Amino acid sequence: MLDISSTPASLFSLCLDYATTHFATISGDIPKLVKSGVATKIWENLVKQQQLDDNTLPCFFSDAYPLKELNLQNCNKISDTSISLLSKKFTTSLNVVNLSFCTGLTTDAYKILSSTCPSIHTLILNYTSLSDNALQLLASNLPGLKSLSIQGCNSITETSIQKVASRCTELTYLDISYCKSINSNCIKAIASLSSLTYLDISWCSDKEQSVSDSAIQKLAKRCTNFSS
Repeated sequence: MLDISSTPASLFSLCLDYATTHFATISGDIPKLVKSGVATKIWENLVKQQQLDDNTLPCFFSDAYPLKELNLQNCNKISDTSISLLSKKFTTSLNVVNLSFCTGLTTDAYKILSSTCPSIHTLILNYTSLSDNALQLLASNLPGLKSLSIQGCNSITETSIQKVASRCTELTYLDISYCKSINSNCIKAIASLSSLTYLDISWCSDKEQSVSDSAIQKLAKRCTNFSS
């Protein structure tokens, strides 16, 4: 069994790089490396080097690895298949999910993730191919969502934003910056989220989709908990 948890820092780093590069040869030992924290370090290294895919990800799907926070940022080799598998495996434990820049996912992935893992309270989906329909599904299935970041998701329109505002009433954090279709109706809908403490709407409209002063005034009047 591979055990590198007690090695000096410099040697540990070399061993970690080896484990990442030759993951296929040590993948069977992942369940045994959970307690020492080595499995998590290997996971993080695979994510950093964008080597997690549909073949490597399932190696971490064991009872010894109760996943609570899923970070797959920049893992553009991940498909709906992996999301379906992990959703079913970690139904009750998943709380935080970061799929930013995972451009290979479809609406089906978001549907099964949200319908199977009701404990998710934080979603980070920046610069994904998230569709209006997918966001509506997420809002419907995860009404207890506390934090949502969809920065740069340009397919999002007022239809899904209104759905989020009406369903996810416990939201405290919302980032819709760089979403080019955001308009005054979106802002007015968001104004109903009185629990919001953070909202980023920077660079979220173009010349055709401007936000009116009245919408901003409504937002400021109703959302009084924004932190400085």
